[in-house]
Formats: sequence, C-alpha cells, structure tokens
Amino acid sequence: MARTPRDKNDKTSSRKINYDGLEALLDKYGMLKSDLIPLAGVTSNVVAAISKGEQISMYAAVRLCEFFHVDFSQIMNVTWNPEEDKDFIYAMIVRLAKATNRDYINIKRNGDYAELTDTFGETPSCFFRVSLIPDYSDFETNGTTKKLEQVATIFKAIDELKPDSGKKGKGSSATPKNLVPDGLSSDDSQTMEL
Repeated sequence: MARTPRDKNDKTSSRKINYDGLEALLDKYGMLKSDLIPLAGVTSNVVAAISKGEQISMYAAVRLCEFFHVDFSQIMNVTWNPEEDKDFIYAMIVRLAKATNRDYINIKRNGDYAELTDTFGETPSCFFRVSLIPDYSDFETNGTTKKLEQVATIFKAIDELKPDSGKKGKGSSATPKNLVPDGLSSDDSQTMEL
C-alpha cells in the first residue's frame, strides 16, 4: 500500500521533532543558528524549520551531521504521542473506507479499537476489531502502514461477503478462508481481532 505523504502542517500527526542536540552543539561552539547558513551550507529555510521544530530534508540533516562530525541522534530526536496516534489511525481507517466507496462498512470506535461490521442485512454477518495502538517499529510512517494494510485485508474480506460480489450469498456469516489471519480457526473467523 502506497503511503500518502504528510503535509508539514498536518495537525493529525503526533510526531514531535526537537533539535536539542543541535542547540547544545551550537552552544558548545558559541554559534548562532544563522551561522549554519554559510558554515554548514544549509539554507535560511532550513534554519527557520529548525527554529519552529519542523522537519528538514535528509540532505540538510546530512550537511549538519557532516559539519559537526556527529550522527543524526546527536542533532535531532523524534517522539510520538500514542493517544494522538490512535485518533490519527482511526481517522485514516474512516478516510480509507470513504475513499474506496465502502459505505456498506460500519466503523465505530470503542476505546483502543475500531470495530468494523457490514450493513448487508438486518444483523451484521461479520465483526472485526482493529487495535488502534500504533506500531512504532514502522518509524517513517508513524506506525500506520501496517495498520492500514490490516484494514485493507478486512475490507477485502467484507467485500467478499457483499451480496452482489457473486462469491457469498446474502446473510453469509463466513469469512473467506484465505483472508483469515493465522491463529484463528474457521469457527473464530466471524470475529477477528488484529
């Protein structure tokens, strides 16, 4: 799944960048941020972004590291706010459903989970729970890529239950076996938790 780049002004991101390491290096050598323009070869836009705690390009970060003979962790540090990220992941699930015209999927938030059901009949024929707790091992995408891949798999499973899909009849309560995650038996496939 291709990821959508985040706008630097996107307030749904909980990523916080601080340049405390860079500030310490500037203090150590008695420099001002503006000195970085001629000495490290970065632009005034980079210096402004650093002052605002915004992200800078990889090129600019490498230039700073080369100038001070340090690695990235000694220049900047990135932190995440799990509570804000849960809201972001839930919003992305809702956006993904709308963007793919899946108005037959009911999405409801229940604490740390998003609950997804179909609306094909009077009662839902399937129920899925997706944890909204981000996976921070996926650093670059704020833990959302793996979650959205899981949700895309769930959407496909619900699609196969759709009455006009030709694969399952109306009111079928079986989840297609090829989409049942490992560790769940076919008896458990009506309710999946990821």
